Amino acid sequence: MKYIIFSKLDFTNWAWYRPGVGKYIPEDIDPSLCTHVVYGFAVLDSNRLVLKPHDSWADIDNSMY
Repeated sequence: MKYIIFSKLDFTNWAWYRPGVGKYIPEDIDPSLCTHVVYGFAVLDSNRLVLKPHDSWADIDNSMY
């Protein structure tokens, strides 16, 4: 029997706004500690039923995704 082991890190877009040592950006992720990074969050546009950025400044303008 084979086992697949993975380690997931949830990375929130509001980590960018934390002050001091609490601020966390993608470059702070140690790739040796996890196999998958899940970036959140998005908003569902209820008129068009498509996903859109939750915070376009953090998500797109600063290339956080």
